[in-house]
Amino acid sequence: IALGRMVPGRRVAVAADGLVSDLQWLQGESIRARAAGQLTVLPEGYRMEVGPSQKTIALADTPRIQLRRRADERELRSLKFFPDGTALPAVVSVADSGRSVDLEVGMLTGRVDKVR
Repeated sequence: IALGRMVPGRRVAVAADGLVSDLQWLQGESIRARAAGQLTVLPEGYRMEVGPSQKTIALADTPRIQLRRRADERELRSLKFFPDGTALPAVVSVADSGRSVDLEVGMLTGRVDKVR
């Protein structure tokens, strides 16, 4: 019984870790390519684009990803990183079966931090 309750939490942790890595890749690629990078949430996962490069990540059915503005919690359709390393400040939430992890994306440095 306890194992069944731990699985959603583990799925969220793994999806959040993968998303942190992908956001760091997107920022670095944006700087390298000198072009804005964008992460767009899709029903089945998310897509990252920098210039002509595109990478789509599919998630298992249950983890959901949501983007929100940090200032007013308004939902966003996409998150942008700029060639100078900055980003639109946002909170990226990964949730599954009542478990969730929030990732904060800083405006000035584009740094991604797990906050919960």
